[in-house]
Amino acid sequence: MRSGRHVRDRAMAVVALQPGELQREAAFEHARTCPDCARALQQAERLLALVDAELVPTPPSAETLQRVERAVEREMQPARKQPRLLAGLATAAGAGVVLLYAHHLDPSGAAVAATAALLAVAFAWSGVSSRAAVAAAGACAASLLLAVVAAHSPGLFVRVGVHCVAVELFTACWPLAAVAVAVAGGFASRPSAWTTAALAAAGALAGQAALHLGCEVHTATAHLLVFHFGGVVLAALAGSAVPRLIPAPLSHPD
Repeated sequence: MRSGRHVRDRAMAVVALQPGELQREAAFEHARTCPDCARALQQAERLLALVDAELVPTPPSAETLQRVERAVEREMQPARKQPRLLAGLATAAGAGVVLLYAHHLDPSGAAVAATAALLAVAFAWSGVSSRAAVAAAGACAASLLLAVVAAHSPGLFVRVGVHCVAVELFTACWPLAAVAVAVAGGFASRPSAWTTAALAAAGALAGQAALHLGCEVHTATAHLLVFHFGGVVLAALAGSAVPRLIPAPLSHPD
C-alpha cells in the first residue's frame, strides 16, 4: 500500500489486522498526513473495542460452577455408583438364610416361598436404580399383594407377629449392610434416602417370602396385614434414615 492511498473506506478492515502487518503500518503512516483517514481509523478502533467488549462472556455464577463441578466429578468417577449386584446378592443371601431355617418347619411351601424370594431379589436390584422411590413403593405393594393372596383365616397372633417382624428386619439389614460397606470403603457413592428405603423394603420382602414357610399362622388375615406387610413398611421407613448413619467414604490415592 502506497503511503498516499486513502484507507477511510476500509478503516475497519485495516484496524482488524494484526499489529506489524505491512498494510496496517502503511495505512497508519498515511493517516499521519491525512486527517480524514486518521479520523476513520480512530472511529474504527473505537468500534472494534466496543465489539470486543460485547463478545466477552459473562462469568458464570458460583452456583453454576458448583453444579458443573459435581457433574464432572460424577463423570470422572464411573465406578462410584450404587452397587446393584452387591445389594441384590446380599438380599438373596439374607432370604436364603431364613429359607434354610424355615424349610425345616414347613417344607410343603418351598416352591412358593422360593418364587417369592426371587421376586424380592428383583426388587432389590431395582431398588438402587434412578427411580428408587418407585422401587420402594413397588416393594411395599408386592408385600401387600403377597399378604392378601395368602390370607384365608382370622387372627392377629401378636406373639408370633413380633417374631415375624424381627425376621423381616433381619433380611432388610443385609442389602443395607452391603451398601454401607461399599460406601465406607470408597467403592460406591453415598445413597439417597429413597435408595436405602427401597433396599430395606426389598430385603424385608424377601423375609416375608421366607415366612410363607416359617410362620405358623401364615394364613391369618390380620396377622399378615399388621406384621408381614407392616414389617416391610417399617423396614422402608427405617431404611430411609440409613444414609445419615453411613460413615464418609475413605479417600483413595489417584
